[in-house]
Parts: sequence; C-alpha cells; structure tokens
Amino acid sequence: FCRLPRLEGKIDFRNGQSASFAISKINLALSTWEDGKKHYRVALGSVAPTVLRSKKAEEILENAAHPLTEEVIQKASEAARETADPITDIRSTKAYRKQMAGVLFEKLSKNSLMRHVNTTTTSLLLAIIIALQFIKLPTPVLGVIVNSIFIFATLYTSHKHAYVLAILSPIGAFLTGTLAAPLLPLVPVILFGNIAYIYIFKCCKESSYLMRVLFPALLKGFLVSFVGYSLLGYLNLTSTLQWLIIPVLGIQFITAALGIALAEVLYRHIPKPNSN
Repeated sequence: FCRLPRLEGKIDFRNGQSASFAISKINLALSTWEDGKKHYRVALGSVAPTVLRSKKAEEILENAAHPLTEEVIQKASEAARETADPITDIRSTKAYRKQMAGVLFEKLSKNSLMRHVNTTTTSLLLAIIIALQFIKLPTPVLGVIVNSIFIFATLYTSHKHAYVLAILSPIGAFLTGTLAAPLLPLVPVILFGNIAYIYIFKCCKESSYLMRVLFPALLKGFLVSFVGYSLLGYLNLTSTLQWLIIPVLGIQFITAALGIALAEVLYRHIPKPNSN
C-alpha cells in the first residue's frame, strides 16, 4: 500500500479551453504539511503520459526560509517548468504547456504565500486588540483604534479576515472587563454591528471618500443603537439602564467614522506584500 502524507492544505489550478471541457490543457497542484519541518508536494498533469511530481521544485521550497520569497518562488517555478515534458496536440502546443507549468506554479506559490501573510497579519491584529483591551484605554479612543483595525484588515488582507476580528473583539472586550458585565447582552449586537460595518465598507471602498467613511459608520451606529435598545427592552431591563446605555452606543458612529479615516492613512503608509 502507498502511505499518503497528512496534508494541511492543497491548492490547485486547471487550465482548459472552457469550464465545461473536462480535459485540461495543463493542471498543477501544490500540497503542504508540517511535522516539525515544512513539506511540499508539487504535481503536474497533462504534461506527460502520467502525472509528474516536480521533486526539484519541492526541494527548493523545503530548503528555503519561510515565508517564501519572490526569488525562491521564481527558482521553484523554473524547476516545475523543466519537469514538464508535454506534447503538442489538438488542445495545445508543447511550448504553451511548458510555459504555463511555470506560470501556474508561480500563481499557486504566491497564493500560498499570501495566505500565510494574511493569517499572520490577522493574528497580530487580534493580539493588538486584546492588548489594548487589557490596557483599559478610554472607550472612545479604544473604539477608534479597534474600528481602524477592522478596516485595515479589510484593506490589507480581506474582509473575511476582518470578520474574524469583528467576531472575537467583543468577546475579548467582555473577558478582559472592557465591556461591563451588565452589558453582556449587547455582545451579539456589537458583533453584528461590526460585521455589517466591515461588509458595507467593502461594498463602498471604491466610492467617494465621504461615502465610504460616513455610510458604514452611520449604519453601524444605527444598528448597534437601535438593536441594542430593542434587545434591552425585550429582556425587561429597567428604562433607566436603557437610557444609560444609549448615549454610549451613540458614539459608535463617531468612532466608526474616525476608524475608517485612520485605517486608510495607515494603509497608504504601510508596505504591502506583492500578491500579483
């Protein structure tokens, strides 16, 4: 029997004449796993009578420092290209398939690199949020910074990574004591407002500056205030407590708007990884 390695991640590309055409011109897969050391498997299809492994490309990746650099990816890409031994047929030419072996490998490797960068960045941003919550900064200041982190994550990584921060930050606020115990019912409300804030910004980020700053902030402020007030009323909390919380929730609009403005300034001045 053939013993297969445990794979942590697999990404693949297929190049064909159309999505409905089952036979590929060329396809390539990259798998990774770890057992104290990073391992790679690179497989190419439609470039030989059977599927090929590019052991030279695997060796270059495994012996390189991590995260992978552009230079390493280029060397491994050339190795994958050299491994390919295609033919010319009705679907494609030998030269095209050989060239695309390197191109597809480069795309796969950069995707893998970007996933590593995005995960690392998101973890770092979450650590910053939790550290700030422990410090017990004034609520308006903390609100501006946390909102700016949500938007920065949306710009620098993706909105999906920002959603992770949006879900975990109100939970962290409660666990660190930043959010008082009587306000625990508001955790799902804040969570929902954060996600809506990020989503609307993602939809508006190509719009004018005023639109992408004011509209997400206005929506978040309205959602958190209105839904929060309604929830407290549903839970039969005293009207005094409801009106005590409403002014606090009202600052959501200001902190959300300032958060977007701050995030865009940071994003313009922080170097971005090459994802092309």
